[in-house]
Amino acid sequence: MATNFSVSKSLLNKKLSLSAYVNNPFNTYRNNRTEIISYNFREVNTNRDYFRRFGMSVNYKFGKLKDDVKKSRRGINNNDVSN
Repeated sequence: MATNFSVSKSLLNKKLSLSAYVNNPFNTYRNNRTEIISYNFREVNTNRDYFRRFGMSVNYKFGKLKDDVKKSRRGINNNDVSN
């Protein structure tokens, strides 16, 4: 079972954003066990992986996108097709 929490906040007229997250704050490790049994052998494999994660990010938007960005006027003309 996994648990995730995150928070985000925009500042300075939505130009600066701060985010933080934590994954699995209640479980430090994840344990996996695999057992194979046959008529002449037995194999047991146990793995222990670090499961908890913390992180944060800071984003800042410079400038702004211009509204008058025009679409390319190129197209395909099929003038070689006759009726």
